[in-house]
Amino acid sequence: MHARWFLTFAAAVWLATPQAASTAGARLNPMIALHEQGMRVFGVTHAAIAPPRQRPAPPGAAPVEPTPALPLPSLMAAAAETAAYRGADFTYTSYASPQADRFMGFVGALMRAGASVRTHPILAKVPIIHTDPAAAVARIHEQLALGHAGVMLQEVESPDEIRTALAAMRFKAQGGTRPDEGVGLAAAYWGVSDDEYRRRARPWPLVKDGEMVLWAIVESREGIARVREIAAVPGLSVMVV
Repeated sequence: MHARWFLTFAAAVWLATPQAASTAGARLNPMIALHEQGMRVFGVTHAAIAPPRQRPAPPGAAPVEPTPALPLPSLMAAAAETAAYRGADFTYTSYASPQADRFMGFVGALMRAGASVRTHPILAKVPIIHTDPAAAVARIHEQLALGHAGVMLQEVESPDEIRTALAAMRFKAQGGTRPDEGVGLAAAYWGVSDDEYRRRARPWPLVKDGEMVLWAIVESREGIARVREIAAVPGLSVMVV
């Protein structure tokens, strides 16, 4: 079995009040059922679907010799391995836009292997919002269209970044910026119709019966200085400091 990297957070704050999850059985996203009970959530990366990226040489070091091209891993094999592993609460992916077509194939392979958002909700980071807001919003739209169960922000420094992400997670018909069309793959992975997906794919706890999470990672002095303001934005599910 491929080595897996476990994603754990030592200083995560759940920003919704724990409550008896009377709707836990009806939840599509198991992370939210755990959040509602005030329980910890752990994730693990999925099996490799692309060759490892070659890192550049450090400044002043000799150039790194390019490695021979490696064959692409089998999507079905990666999906079968990922679907068989049930020891985590979500599946983390280091998604990047150039991988979009291949990741789409991987989601299809996951479904054929018996996985869905109920068993393997997918999360990934998006570009830093305050560095390039347009790129970050476009990536949020892209990842959600591929069936992701939420958004993970990095290097958050202001409440406006949370508000921008929340707007990107909500469909235009709901007052957000996310396109209303192009939800077929996401709805299939969630096991619902397109209309039902649009109804349920909303940020929790901003929407009580929403099924998407928004996590914010605060990593800088600037973010720490405004951490209480960031945490106070309605709709933020988890903050990691």
